[in-house]
Formats: sequence, C-alpha cells, structure tokens
Amino acid sequence: MVKTKKMLEAETQIGQPLEKAIPEALEKYGNLEAVAEALGLKLSTLYSWMPRLGIAKKYVLARSD
Repeated sequence: MVKTKKMLEAETQIGQPLEKAIPEALEKYGNLEAVAEALGLKLSTLYSWMPRLGIAKKYVLARSD
C-alpha cells in the first residue's frame, strides 16, 4: 500500500506508523471520535484511512436483557 503525503506527515507528527498508532489509540480511547482527536486527524480522514491501512472497525454491541 502506498501512503499519501498526508499519511506520511501524520506519521511524522505522531511518531509511529499509522498501522500501529490507530489500533493502539482505539484500544486506549474506545471510539473513533476520540482517536481522531488524539491523533490530530479529522474523523472523516480517519474513516477513509482505516480500510486503506488494513485496519478493521470493531463494533461492540450492547446486550439488552
């Protein structure tokens, strides 16, 4: 996968590859809005980059008993 100039700039700013930073931030913050804010990205940018980087969106369903 060829990364865009904007992706490479984000990696430089974050200090690690996006493929590592995004899943770690998801684990830490739990939702994409918080991840985008923490990484300094727009939410729409995060949504479009995740599939390109091979990062799956995880959904947690709440149980209603």
